[in-house]
Amino acid sequence: MIFGHAPVIFPAVLGVAIPFRRLFYVHLALLHVGVALRVTGDLGAGTAIARDGALLNAIAIGCSSFLLLDRRLLDASESQILSFIGGSPSR
Repeated sequence: MIFGHAPVIFPAVLGVAIPFRRLFYVHLALLHVGVALRVTGDLGAGTAIARDGALLNAIAIGCSSFLLLDRRLLDASESQILSFIGGSPSR
């Protein structure tokens, strides 16, 4: 749910366009590996494997948030700060 809705909701709430990047596949791959570990652990391989899969899922969610907000928020913050002090963006 997070990966499907965040790219739509964040730009609407923040008012900043977030272009698609190939790097977005990183958190998707982490999520799939985490789910595979959780299923393997639940089917009898052990609770430690299921726990590690859950941790990997949490890391995937954090990675997703970082990748979505990273560059766009930094750009917005930089331009707001520069306009406040009377400078211009470096681009």
